[in-house]
Amino acid sequence: MASGAFRQDLYYRLAVLPIVVPALRDRREDIAALAACFLDEARREGATRARGFSDGAIALLQGHDFPGNVRELRNLVERLALGAAGERLTEEETRAVLPPPAAGPAPPVAPSAVRSGAPGPAGKSKLKDSLRLAERAILLEALERNRWQMARTARELGLERSHLYRKLKGLGIRPPD
Repeated sequence: MASGAFRQDLYYRLAVLPIVVPALRDRREDIAALAACFLDEARREGATRARGFSDGAIALLQGHDFPGNVRELRNLVERLALGAAGERLTEEETRAVLPPPAAGPAPPVAPSAVRSGAPGPAGKSKLKDSLRLAERAILLEALERNRWQMARTARELGLERSHLYRKLKGLGIRPPD
């Protein structure tokens, strides 16, 4: 509320009866039932003929943290349903649509290392990692040039300020203390 992202009057209307719902990662036992419900819904809509999950597929789903909570689980089950080969969604199909485990923020990289085309760790140079490192270096250089003034940095880079904040958060860049 302090940042103005949530209306104060609406907050107080909704706060009459506080409801605490734990994150999906804290109630993994619910994942199988929720996934089955979402799959049934997809089948009723004609999106799939799959009727259930293999034990391995359920184990994979229960092992995932689901940072997007129930929405992420629903989206994942819908993707599985659309690509289903048979009546049971398999461990292999599930593994193919699960996102990789979240990594921490990327370590700082000297801009010269990015420009030189130096390969990544252990000689592995992947396009996505290289682009992430290059974007990080460009943002850090612009922030330093503009003395961490977000409005000026965003203007220089041709970004909306909110977009700059999202990029910084996604890349794990925080202002110096």
